[in-house]
Amino acid sequence: MARLAEVYREVEREPVPERFLKLIERLSAEADPADAD
Repeated sequence: MARLAEVYREVEREPVPERFLKLIERLSAEADPADAD
């Protein structure tokens, strides 16, 4: 789960709502690379 911490550090400067949206977006894109733009 080191990757989760790394992604979180990348988005932690965002305001809280956007932070979680971006976090979910990043993790979803990595979980399903074929679906990422």
